[in-house]
Amino acid sequence: MAETTAPALTVRVWDLVCRHIDGVMVGSTMAALEQRGALKILAGRLDEIIFGGGAPSAVRRLDSFTDLMRREWDLPALPGQLRHQVLTHLDGHLLAPVMVALTRRDALAAGADLVLDRPGLRSAAQILAGPGWVRLAGDRASLTAEGEVAVAMARQYRYPMVYLPLLRRVPALLFGDLPQDAGNGAETHLDRELDISFSGDVFAAVCRTPFLDYCQSGTGDIASCRYAWNASEWFAGWLCKSARPSI
Repeated sequence: MAETTAPALTVRVWDLVCRHIDGVMVGSTMAALEQRGALKILAGRLDEIIFGGGAPSAVRRLDSFTDLMRREWDLPALPGQLRHQVLTHLDGHLLAPVMVALTRRDALAAGADLVLDRPGLRSAAQILAGPGWVRLAGDRASLTAEGEVAVAMARQYRYPMVYLPLLRRVPALLFGDLPQDAGNGAETHLDRELDISFSGDVFAAVCRTPFLDYCQSGTGDIASCRYAWNASEWFAGWLCKSARPSI
């Protein structure tokens, strides 16, 4: 991408990403999608649908929402900026979970084609083609310059996806009976594993290097730093029921 256009490109993509995230957090829209069965696909089964294990009926259901996105959600005429805002909010309900599913599998790499050898992958690529983030050519999709920027920002989509369990229950929380604690420790507020993954990625990207540099610079107590690091990693691993790394 040309150096002179990179800042403008980044700003344009970041504006879209922010609007998508805002849209996912609109409770009334989430409630409408929940009532129509969309969130059963987008929240819990999308990874399975995209990467091959989903039932044909689930893929068709995803395709129906992709078609709505192409038709601009059948929105009526609205003043220009307002229409853009509503469209990007609605598009976010598809783009956020698709970007999370694909980037967690490292399926979107700059300079490498995504082979659309499964119906769900083709549906996902068509969703990413909406904002111009991939270029479709037969059974392959490749990232555009804007798509490469979007992939670099894709971790941000994990934040609203963390709260889908809560957002799906907005109508019941506002107008129904408050859910009772089952007493089994089950998480009902958020997707805890995704939350820890998101937080860990943020820490690794922003904090890990300066933290370890401090420990190894002589100004910090290396034993204390290692203990603190491993303790935090152990706690995250315990919550995720996964093995903890050490340094």
